[in-house]
Amino acid sequence: MALSTIAGGAIIALELCEKREVSPPIELVALFRKLLKLDKIKAGTSRSVQAKQFAILLVSQHPDISPSELAQQVQVNKSTASRWLKDPEFREAAAILPKLQVLELNGIVDRSLYLALV
Repeated sequence: MALSTIAGGAIIALELCEKREVSPPIELVALFRKLLKLDKIKAGTSRSVQAKQFAILLVSQHPDISPSELAQQVQVNKSTASRWLKDPEFREAAAILPKLQVLELNGIVDRSLYLALV
């Protein structure tokens, strides 16, 4: 299947989530990461920082995610995911993220603001 066909289907699925006012499933988020090549380590960003940023994004969309599922999605040890989930600052960042995304969509804040939460 062509990459453009997969991307088109992913966009449709994301639009359906938005229309139904539900968070996209973890699998859809993971697909977008792969399509956007965000699953690769960015130059100058440590793997742990990148994993934690992605974990905050996932927890913001799926607050009841288990440590096992989080660890699998962000490719860290289960103990690391569990420690993050117990960390009040991590939880606060995940809780604030959706609000900041709305503000970003309205042009009120810059994306770098919520990346600085980690």
